[in-house]
Amino acid sequence: MTKRQNRSPRSTALFYAGEPVPAGIYRRVDIEHDVVLDQAGFLPASFDGRLTAYRPVESYWLGSPRRRTD
Repeated sequence: MTKRQNRSPRSTALFYAGEPVPAGIYRRVDIEHDVVLDQAGFLPASFDGRLTAYRPVESYWLGSPRRRTD
C-alpha cells in the first residue's frame, strides 16, 4: 500500500487565463512564468492563441528574475 501525501487542494488546483482568483503567486505551466497578484483579480492571457493554465505557488522568494506584477 502506498503512503498518501498530504497536499493542499490549492497546490493541485489548475486555473486558466481570465479566471478570477484570490491574491497570490501563480506559475504558468507551459513556460514557468510567474504572475504576482497583490489582490484578487484575473489571470492574464498569453495572446498567442493558446489556452494558458496556471498553478498556485505555495512558497516563493523575491529574488526570482521571472517575477512579474500585474
